[in-house]
Amino acid sequence: MLSRLAKRCLESQRGLFHGQLRWKSQDVGVIGVPFSKGQSEAGVQMGPKALRDAGIISKLNEIGCNVHDYGDLIIPTISDDPPYLNVSHPQTIAGTIKLLSDAVTKCRQDKRVALTIGGDHSLSAGSIHGHAQAEPNMCLIWVSLYMHLLPMPFNPSSITMKLVSVKPERNLAFYWMVSFRVCPNQNRFHCIRTGPKCYCNALFTAKCMTVFQVDAHADINTPLTSNTGHFHGMPLSFLVHELKDYIPYIPGFEWLHSCINARSIAYIGLRDLDPGELHIVREYGISCFTMHEVDRLGINQVLERSMEVVNPYKDRPIHLSFDIDSLDPRIAGATGTPVPGGLSIREGIYIAEELAKTGMLTAVDVVEVNPHLGSDHDKHLTLYSAVNIIQACFGKRREGNVPRDYSLPKPDKVLHKQH
Repeated sequence: MLSRLAKRCLESQRGLFHGQLRWKSQDVGVIGVPFSKGQSEAGVQMGPKALRDAGIISKLNEIGCNVHDYGDLIIPTISDDPPYLNVSHPQTIAGTIKLLSDAVTKCRQDKRVALTIGGDHSLSAGSIHGHAQAEPNMCLIWVSLYMHLLPMPFNPSSITMKLVSVKPERNLAFYWMVSFRVCPNQNRFHCIRTGPKCYCNALFTAKCMTVFQVDAHADINTPLTSNTGHFHGMPLSFLVHELKDYIPYIPGFEWLHSCINARSIAYIGLRDLDPGELHIVREYGISCFTMHEVDRLGINQVLERSMEVVNPYKDRPIHLSFDIDSLDPRIAGATGTPVPGGLSIREGIYIAEELAKTGMLTAVDVVEVNPHLGSDHDKHLTLYSAVNIIQACFGKRREGNVPRDYSLPKPDKVLHKQH
């Protein structure tokens, strides 16, 4: 109820709260991360080059995007980087994702949608963290007094709520004062401007950023639940507030603080979870739609229900993390951890199209494209799938696109008269 009230109270402030946070989705910043240390298969570091060679920059330009290519990150080289508490290459990984976090933050501050191309999925720890630094991270609504503790009738006859937007480090950014009228005979109040009723147990919290992870795997193991020590299966656990007590000290990761709530994550397409990951998903109520639900409900219902859980008003910034192994290996075989029974290319494109239509898709990761694996046919189909999904994220429609400045040509009047 409070979330509905908060939305209505802010409708008159859309120019400040929503309008300034939205920018043209056609302004795209591309960041390449040629990184492979989060897993064991060689070749995934060539993913950014393969996607560029496949024409991803020109194809985005063709559909009307204004693309700024930030180039590839320069991956730090650390010769002495032994495993630490079941995390392989900890110093290299920490340094790389810190570079990416800073790059994504800058891209967002430049008012561009951040497109990160990898590289293995460990990079999402940096891209999501950087995205969270650039977006207002938390909204709080509270009442100056807890009304259910006060006798009724109550004087004064109106109270004030503050809407506060806070940066991730909790520095105050801005706030509005919203006045409400107390119902003297009931423990509830009316918003003077919009009129909906709301029980007034004072605190409302909403993380502004939501994460959609389209993947065969949950990638939310902690270092203590991982069977492999590969960081590409752990990045989300380092970012989730509810798991911070379960993350041990890892040298190099001191800067990486949790930045999202578990309930701000939606999984689509899962079909291979480790026991620890499954426990985390269930214990913390993470929205999770496996391939079983995709088969039973259809991808449209899965996406709608995911959105209802984490972003019901479609007014929160969306981070899409798309692992190419979420697709079936028949159409995306050039990847390190293929799992049969995945999404079709049509389902993958549909997810991208629908998220793009919200106008709130502000960061995209496409990861685990490995051009060194599979046959030439596998490589071609994998790149074709990745390029088409990226284009769909930025406005390409399957029925075709009309250029922004297009107008119907008219026949030349002079030539027309001569004939």
